[in-house]
Amino acid sequence: MPRENGISVQNIHSNHGAPGGSGWAAYHWALNRRNARKAVLNSIFFIFS
Repeated sequence: MPRENGISVQNIHSNHGAPGGSGWAAYHWALNRRNARKAVLNSIFFIFS
């Protein structure tokens, strides 16, 4: 099972309360990866602003 920032897909899936299924887990994993990248960029801009 892929992990992102030490958080397992199952934890992300259960936290979102989405219906069961690997499709939902993969969807939230991809969504969180994109949001994590955006959050890192925003934090970098915040530090240098």
